[in-house]
Amino acid sequence: MRVARRAIAALPVATVAVSLVVPTRSAQAHDAPAWFQARWNSGPVPFVIDGTVPASTAFRDRIREGGTNWPTNTSGRPAISFGSTAGDLPSGACADSTSGIHYGYVDGRASGTVAVTNVCYYSSSRSIVTADIVFDDREPWFDSDSTAIPSDRLDLEAVATHEFGHAYGGWNGSHWGDGGELCGTGLTRHTMCPSIIRGQSTQRSPELHDVHTMKAEYSRK
Repeated sequence: MRVARRAIAALPVATVAVSLVVPTRSAQAHDAPAWFQARWNSGPVPFVIDGTVPASTAFRDRIREGGTNWPTNTSGRPAISFGSTAGDLPSGACADSTSGIHYGYVDGRASGTVAVTNVCYYSSSRSIVTADIVFDDREPWFDSDSTAIPSDRLDLEAVATHEFGHAYGGWNGSHWGDGGELCGTGLTRHTMCPSIIRGQSTQRSPELHDVHTMKAEYSRK
């Protein structure tokens, strides 16, 4: 996600073996192949929080919450499990066989790109092997579960929920259209919009089209 002039942070996403061309599509469509480049074919999916991530319980809990905020009744979607290590895991697409969560350099500036997800998968089967998430260490993160977020802070849980949407294989070539019907500034702003509004927790909870599109992918045989 990156930060725009009116305090909106957007998250450009890097992936492996997928074109980052943004096609024109209806945001109302739940056509899973249009939005999903790959999927996990078995689970639970283990993610490891490495030693670069702040050790505070609150900070790590917000990341875990982001991974579990996607509804568990999404047909066929494997659950996510979490582990941790004191060491630093390699980061980047296909860096190793571990799906890692990291905290560090993304673009070298605050109010720019706030997080990046890389997905490694077999192009022939669309089967995900690993996913990798990096949260930018230059951002003013808000790591409480309170919804009273200061206007100059970014909600870590909301950003984590967005990034796990990518880690599940979706929206890696495009997002819902920013500023459009699903990505306004109201309480129904969808999680998989390309930006997040400072001081708001709205995107912690996936909205209608987020959930239906993931369900459409993971219910397919």
